[in-house]
Amino acid sequence: MDDSSETYLCINNPNSNRAVHCSESPLEEEVEKFRRKLKYFFMNPCDKYKARRRKPWKLILQIVKIAVVTIQLVSFGLSNQMVVQFKEENLMVFRHLFLKNFTKSSANIYAVYTQHDVYTHIAYTVEQFLMLPSITVGNHDYEKEGDVYTPLTICQQFYHNGSISPANETFDIDAQVDEECSLIYPLHPFSSLTADPLNFTLHFERLLTVTVKFTLKAINLETVQYHELPDCYIFNIMITYNNKPHSGRMVIDLDNDVHIYKCRDWTVTGACQRNMYIMVLFDAVVILILALSLLLCMRSVTAGVLLQFGLKNISQSFTRSSRKRLALWLVNHCHDVPCERRAAARSSNFPQSTGAAFCQETGVTTADYELPAEYTAFFSSRFSKRVSFSDRMQFINGWCILIIVSDVLTITGSLLKIIIQLKAVASYDLCSILLGTGTMLVWIGVLRYMGYLRKYNILIITLRAAFPNVIRFTCCAAMIYLGYCFCGWIVLGPYHSKAGIRQASINVWICTAESDFMQFRTLNLVSESLFSLINGDDMFATFKNMQQKNFVVWLFSRLYLYSFVSLFIYMVLSLFITLITDTYDTIKHQQLDGEPVSDLQAFIMQCKDPPESGCFSENETRGRCLMCCSHR
Repeated sequence: MDDSSETYLCINNPNSNRAVHCSESPLEEEVEKFRRKLKYFFMNPCDKYKARRRKPWKLILQIVKIAVVTIQLVSFGLSNQMVVQFKEENLMVFRHLFLKNFTKSSANIYAVYTQHDVYTHIAYTVEQFLMLPSITVGNHDYEKEGDVYTPLTICQQFYHNGSISPANETFDIDAQVDEECSLIYPLHPFSSLTADPLNFTLHFERLLTVTVKFTLKAINLETVQYHELPDCYIFNIMITYNNKPHSGRMVIDLDNDVHIYKCRDWTVTGACQRNMYIMVLFDAVVILILALSLLLCMRSVTAGVLLQFGLKNISQSFTRSSRKRLALWLVNHCHDVPCERRAAARSSNFPQSTGAAFCQETGVTTADYELPAEYTAFFSSRFSKRVSFSDRMQFINGWCILIIVSDVLTITGSLLKIIIQLKAVASYDLCSILLGTGTMLVWIGVLRYMGYLRKYNILIITLRAAFPNVIRFTCCAAMIYLGYCFCGWIVLGPYHSKAGIRQASINVWICTAESDFMQFRTLNLVSESLFSLINGDDMFATFKNMQQKNFVVWLFSRLYLYSFVSLFIYMVLSLFITLITDTYDTIKHQQLDGEPVSDLQAFIMQCKDPPESGCFSENETRGRCLMCCSHR
């Protein structure tokens, strides 16, 4: 359309009796462009492809990412499983090797009760340590520091001085703790540990603990079968005899601190070395894909943030013809512009300057030609209303935030996995947490694309709508739950043990004493026990295993457990389900009767251009825009 043939519409200036002529407002055209911009921003990948023929690279990348990340996780999971299994099996081996008469059923109640038993158990540990190379079926060996083997250390901790007389009900204790240690080197002759071996005598009256420490090494050769290089392990083993209560029962516990490191000198014939470099290359490709996904999602989030805030001078993006139309419109709408300026504006000698320069020449202020092109400023200036928080949050794509978090976690885990494969570090647990959490979030992110399907997005919509109410309800229920936790820990903890349960041949549940796990002894165990009660687990065992030695506590336990079960199962849990059910019903009715529309959605819905109309092209011409407007 030629500038000289524009059609003008007669309007009245509210501040003057003079009539002016103007074409359709360029600002209104910019509003339409901005509306289409918003509509395109909130389109799904299919509609964006129809609008601009832009392939959904982000969707394709996410599909590829899910595949490679899952393969990476499975590969690392198998390796980590071998590591954890090797640790657990060695712990069980050490208990059978160095604890006298150890059985799996006695793991939780392994203890000694006489002084003779204490000495014989320590002597048994020392003898087994000295004979280790000839009795172990594994590849365990002693640790060396230079040419000297690391010794076994026996230490006892006891009060500095003390006199205890239970018969006279008197005691005199110096609370200072002393420690005595004795060293026994491997490959040295050793007969037996008597009451005074190597000048080592236990002071049972003041004794607190006895610790036996030694270090062993081993190599996990199972990984060779899976074309991975073996790791070398250091086991710092500590056997503790706990006599702090002085109750006559000395509990024995064996624990080990495991360190994994790269073997010093190794040779493997086969494909292990080649396979390691292939896995490192695969991890590098995964990191590259994740980095690309991270950049695309960050760009989307940034675009959403920028679409909310800021001012844009529309004259900067206008052509000469558009600037002339803008100036004509501004002149006709500004009553204080002299008539000669209007005539100059309509003349063919329109200056090749920006609309800002022309309006400055005619006395028009900057506010008259600036369009708030971003939504927050636009909505505030056009409707004199503040944009609601929910509308502003629609510009922040939560799914992109989720993908960004998952990408960061997975990239970090992948880098750590490469370092582990190169045997520089051995942080298997940290790497598994990073990769596992990242992969979980990646799979959850798939729900974003399923949400575009109307019949498949019911879960997402229900969770999103019910989440605020569920959080508020959870905060209230948590106060009651914590109250029960503290009460159960203080009152029931000393009296309650969770015995093992087995089913007899006559289908009657009988309590056995195979397990000495205390169900209410710690605050953490109380919370776990109560949470299992909410789900209906171990309900009978919890009631049955309360000791009846104290009638008042037993009666209180009944009131405590019955009230908790009644309150949380029949009321709190039912209300939780009701909240979600009501939200689901509300959403179903909204889908049938029409969902409520926000101010942002109402503004976007005024754009009737379908995605395939061609109006959303980045290189749209003015003629195409006018043609699009004519089809509305």
